[in-house]
Amino acid sequence: GAVAAAGEYVPAARFFEKAGMWFTKRPKKPLNGQGGGAGDIVDLQKKCLEAGLPVSGTINELMERMARQRIKTKKMVSKDVQRECDLLGINSTYLTKVEMVRDLKDAATMNKFKNLSMKDVMFECTYRGLDSNGTREQLMARLSTA
Repeated sequence: GAVAAAGEYVPAARFFEKAGMWFTKRPKKPLNGQGGGAGDIVDLQKKCLEAGLPVSGTINELMERMARQRIKTKKMVSKDVQRECDLLGINSTYLTKVEMVRDLKDAATMNKFKNLSMKDVMFECTYRGLDSNGTREQLMARLSTA
């Protein structure tokens, strides 16, 4: 027995090929887009720019912005709308669902850059081909007209 098994040499390549582990193709992009590669962040920045969202930040921040952009408030219950308001720093204590939805939409269109650091605001201007010199108010005015 043992001598016969030792005599049956199988090349490693054949063993791995039979096991399905030889020459497996790697995915070009990581699953769920969470690879952290330079190509991933560039693609996300382009998508955020097309959607009118800030392009500065990490991959996770960009993905979160894109996900928030797709929120459908009509199908949400009041607690979920209130949670979204809380995440964006909108005081929703005494507001109705309609008022909260209105404030969420205003925040999505008008205050996109409000919570960004000065460094990120400068990056936003540079990325969009705008002058990045000046005060925060000047940069915000440029971003709002772009």
